[in-house]
Amino acid sequence: MHGMMLLTTVALAAAAGCGRGNGAQKGPDKAPALEGRLVYQRGEGKKSEIWVTDLAARKSIRLTDNVILDEYPRWSPDGKEIAFYSDRDGTRQIYIMDASGGNVRRVTGVLPVNEDPSWSPDGTRICFWGQKAKGASEDLFIVNRDGTGMTNFTRSKKGSRRVPAWSPDGKRIAFTSDRYLGHQVYVIDITGAHEERLTGNPRGTCRPRWSPDGKRIAYSDGGYGVRQNVDIWEMDPDGRNKKRLTEAGGHDYDPAYAPDGSRIIFASDRTGRYELHVMDRDGANQVRLTEFGDCARYPDWTK
Repeated sequence: MHGMMLLTTVALAAAAGCGRGNGAQKGPDKAPALEGRLVYQRGEGKKSEIWVTDLAARKSIRLTDNVILDEYPRWSPDGKEIAFYSDRDGTRQIYIMDASGGNVRRVTGVLPVNEDPSWSPDGTRICFWGQKAKGASEDLFIVNRDGTGMTNFTRSKKGSRRVPAWSPDGKRIAFTSDRYLGHQVYVIDITGAHEERLTGNPRGTCRPRWSPDGKRIAYSDGGYGVRQNVDIWEMDPDGRNKKRLTEAGGHDYDPAYAPDGSRIIFASDRTGRYELHVMDRDGANQVRLTEFGDCARYPDWTK
């Protein structure tokens, strides 16, 4: 196990690289009592690894150890497996491994690029974005968990469709597309019959995540592809009742709900590098959980 600093107070070295690099910062804040398990990625540049933290026990385990990219981990609905993408075989493909890091198997292999997996609520399928060829449109695909039955779900004619998030009821998929005023959040029926844009901020919005009850969607608002503040917002699945949850400066990305929906974890570089932070569902009591110093992002939370 390597240098886990979760929920402790230690000095942070001068930041550089992954984040804004604004110098030494204080250690993590005093965190609330949390339960469940987090999966996330740590690392910079061309090397990143997947870690799991038991929040109640305050212990962490590194699941992958390669001189490659292992990124964007997502818990299966039952919390027994983790989907992620990796370039360990030369191209970016979707993989599944057990929660302990063992029994790694590749799910995709037809397309040259496959990223950002999202499980169906019943755990039988995975939605992801991919490209049929280098330079082709970025589309959403769905594949059975054993790698069979892959379908091109969206067939983009204009712009990209990326970063899917399957709704808890299994009927819709939220995603990011660059077809209007930069990147915006959309939802589409699982049949592919109805697609709706939910946001329209000229600064861009991205990385939607459904609340466990399916009644709200959290997302990052502002600064997609440029260096300006990015905040976590929340909205109804029809795009109404938008509410800003963070406003601390820096770039707040990758929101994910606690299993009971009471809190949201996210990655932020507000202290120099990307670290994991947690807040109440309404944006109150924002606390920094980690002080790794090597860029922690893309958290996901299970029981």
